[in-house]
Amino acid sequence: MAAFSRSSEACILGKCTAELPKVRIPEETLEILQRKAREAGFGSLVEYQRMKALIDAHGLDTIQRLQQSRLNLIAGIVEE
Repeated sequence: MAAFSRSSEACILGKCTAELPKVRIPEETLEILQRKAREAGFGSLVEYQRMKALIDAHGLDTIQRLQQSRLNLIAGIVEE
């Protein structure tokens, strides 16, 4: 069985080693993003940002397919 890292949910494309540059934003913007992350069920803003970046870079269909494959593996559903 595959072992998943603590942030495996967001790093479905492999090991996350690259970093995005820091960016300064207005406090109000930060609060909005933190609220959106909470509403989406993320434990942290970083996890939310990572998933947003993955979707933006690879497309929603790809990320959904990879998420579904992982869920199927966990549930013991064999993919054909």
